[in-house]
Amino acid sequence: MWGNQEDQKWLTKLIKRYISVNKKSENKEKSTIPDFSTVEGVKKILNNSGFKNMEVYKEENKVIYKDKNEWWQEMWSNAARNILEKIDSLGKNEIEEFKKEVFNELEKFRCEEGFCFRMPVIYALGTK
Repeated sequence: MWGNQEDQKWLTKLIKRYISVNKKSENKEKSTIPDFSTVEGVKKILNNSGFKNMEVYKEENKVIYKDKNEWWQEMWSNAARNILEKIDSLGKNEIEEFKKEVFNELEKFRCEEGFCFRMPVIYALGTK
């Protein structure tokens, strides 16, 4: 599972400027959704599900995109696609403006190899 994506928080803030989020419903959802993004949360989920002999650990990884277009295409092929489609449905101007803002923000992640993001992964093993 992906761990907390600190390097993606800027994207969440930007998305919220384009898509309104119902804060009341968002807070209710957060309280009922199990936490898969932290080692402690995954341990709790496994423990509550009756797993024994658990081993849960986090590994820090770096994901590198060769350029901004590669990053953009990746977003259209993963879970972010649903969000991008919502922004796209607002109109051509909105998705183009969003893309422009995203590309500006991506500059903060420029590295020698391209555009680098820290992407922690949580691994979990257990027996039932």
